[in-house]
Amino acid sequence: MIEQTNSLLPLIQSLFLPSYEGFLLVDSKSYRILIANPSIEKLLGFSAAELPGLKLERILPQNGLFVRMINVLNEHEINKKVLWQLRKKNDELIHIEFMLQRQTLPDDSLECIAIYVEDKSAIKDLEVQINFTQNLFQAIREVKQTIQEDKEPNLILQTACIFLQKAKQYDFVWGVLTNEFENHIEFFEKQSLGLIHKSVVDFFNTPETSMPMKTLLEKTNSSPFSYSNKEDKYKDWCKEFKYSGVMYGFCFPISWNNLIYGGLEIISFQENPFTPDEISIINEIAVDIGFAIFSKINEEERYKVLKKTRYQGKLLDTIEIPIFTLDQYLRLEYANDTAIKTLGISFQELKTKDLLGLFHLEDEIVSSILQESVNKQIIVKNYNNEEISMMFQSSIIRDDNGDFQGLMVILFNLTELAHAEEALRNSEERLRTIFATMNNGIVVVNDEGIILDIAPIFKFLLFQVVPIEAGDFVFSFLDKVHQDLFKNTIQQAQRSLTIQTRDFFYTILNEEYSFQVRFIPIKRFSNLERVVMLVFTDTTEAKRLDRQLIESMKFVSIGEIAAGLAHEINNPLQSALLYLDDLIVVEEEDPAERKLILKKIESANLRIRDLVRALLDLGRVESPNRDLVSPYYILVRASELVEVSCKKKGIEFTRHAGPNLPGIFVRWQEIEQVLINCVVNSINAISEMENPVPNPKIEIGIDLVRISKKDWVVFSIEDNGPGMSENVIERAFLPLFTTRREKQGTGLGLSISKKIINDHEGDISIKSKLGEGTKIEILLPAHVETNE
Repeated sequence: MIEQTNSLLPLIQSLFLPSYEGFLLVDSKSYRILIANPSIEKLLGFSAAELPGLKLERILPQNGLFVRMINVLNEHEINKKVLWQLRKKNDELIHIEFMLQRQTLPDDSLECIAIYVEDKSAIKDLEVQINFTQNLFQAIREVKQTIQEDKEPNLILQTACIFLQKAKQYDFVWGVLTNEFENHIEFFEKQSLGLIHKSVVDFFNTPETSMPMKTLLEKTNSSPFSYSNKEDKYKDWCKEFKYSGVMYGFCFPISWNNLIYGGLEIISFQENPFTPDEISIINEIAVDIGFAIFSKINEEERYKVLKKTRYQGKLLDTIEIPIFTLDQYLRLEYANDTAIKTLGISFQELKTKDLLGLFHLEDEIVSSILQESVNKQIIVKNYNNEEISMMFQSSIIRDDNGDFQGLMVILFNLTELAHAEEALRNSEERLRTIFATMNNGIVVVNDEGIILDIAPIFKFLLFQVVPIEAGDFVFSFLDKVHQDLFKNTIQQAQRSLTIQTRDFFYTILNEEYSFQVRFIPIKRFSNLERVVMLVFTDTTEAKRLDRQLIESMKFVSIGEIAAGLAHEINNPLQSALLYLDDLIVVEEEDPAERKLILKKIESANLRIRDLVRALLDLGRVESPNRDLVSPYYILVRASELVEVSCKKKGIEFTRHAGPNLPGIFVRWQEIEQVLINCVVNSINAISEMENPVPNPKIEIGIDLVRISKKDWVVFSIEDNGPGMSENVIERAFLPLFTTRREKQGTGLGLSISKKIINDHEGDISIKSKLGEGTKIEILLPAHVETNE
């Protein structure tokens, strides 16, 4: 073939066309290359003599289509130009333009095809680049148009994704807006890729996944960066696209002023898809979006600030103090309504004047105003030309960099201040007068009971006798037991922030006085975090009146049980008289029989003695001091008196007591009186029923209960009488309230009983229902022995 080819060299040289770079001569039957000139060898990357002998399909993609095109050619289409591609030795495709000629050798031994080739790759690439650039500029125009129309950020991002994907047929373009946009996501992809966006959303919203967009958003000041599936860093992310070839990605931050609002990511399956110019343009689009978001947010903030400024202006207008603001050149910027009214000059006229000159400030003060805050008493003339004494106060306004931006000037009317000071002095005098006439002592102490302050009270008896001075322990005049008790009470009131009350007795001039102390916690007193105010009250007279009231209630109780008691005394008395009559009339000689009769007479008299003694004890004036007594002892004594009245009325009376009852620290006569009063109320309620119950009964008992980690002794009085309505229960403890007004009821029994129980730090309550009886419960603190 080479020899044959060499014989055709003159013909071949005549076939060369100067306008084409490369030349191939191909056998029309086998489509093997016969001759290739050096230009086409260099163009395709083959060395000399490598092309001759190769089949045309080696360098010609879509060879079958090309062969069919050759078969339809005829002599009239020799000069037709065709745009095609050639495959280089390294398999890279280049764009070429070629012409075909059918040639026959002179001896008709071989028919050939002459192919003239001109490299059009650069032109084709330029056309593609121009097309891409046009598309890219179209994307820029669309994004800017959306920004100019003040669209929402998510719509701007959507526009950018759509037109960037179309600009170069990128395989996948998506973006994220973060912060107040709640991770809003936009997508645009090739149809051939197949709706991958749901997978991307799931991947993005999974916290433990790693992906380029998260890397971009996690940085405070991020820059554009690229990656590929050849790297291991984002291999899980790249697997989401299920592409076996090389995948390239590029991330662009949507940011402005070092604030990141989101990001753009472009993914392509083409080799080297991103040129520096493309990266620069796309980055500018991302920056434009960031600026648009920044502007929109700041416009909203500016509107809020403007609205807030207007509100603050209105607020300052309501302040009845002249307020001015001056700019950095000491020109008036703002004056509130009070300032304008005080000076009597309109704001427009005031802007034309030298404000500091109106205040007649000395030159050295004016110069110092620019360096520091100034307080100066000045004289200002108002609209009536009246001179007003005012305090001039200026404060410097600085920006974030500390540069001087202006002044705020406030004027305080000292005339009003003088009036206020005079009013305060008068108030203090009135307060001192009130304190001087009070029958209370007021002391402020810390948690250790050390006196911090004393109210100026001079007529309080205790403070006239006991020296009370700041720095002393307030209860130093009492015994050690009361000192410890009251110190603990101070600390308890301070911890719980609740008012506590304690009583004590103190002898003054051989006469015993009763005092009550209220422990009132106070916050923030004289820069101290928390203190306690003690209010001492002389309760001697009140206690005396209480005693009289309690004594009067005793006699009411005695009157209530007197008739039954007389009947109970009469029975043993009659028995004793009969036995005495036997001894007088009948001369009994048997000593044993006589002793038996005398024992019966003795028993009857002892019964009479015990009943009379109990009645006398009830009427006796008790000691004001409390004693530690057994609650069972009180129960027995009260039962002896009321049981007699129950028998007379035909009421079954029972009592019960729980085991291991502790003592109670009380004035036991008062507790006995409360129990008797409650039982007498039950007796009256049962005996006065219109329809008596078949088996009337009253039960009195004692039990031990634990409430809120504290032990209580509970006395209970329960009957099966008529019961009470809710309305009566609510008013039962009110003074003078009674349902027995027409039967000489006083309405004092339960109210005094409640006062007695409360005075013993206890509680009394009623549980009742109409037709079902009544139960009264009395709770008193159980005495707990402490091991010291």
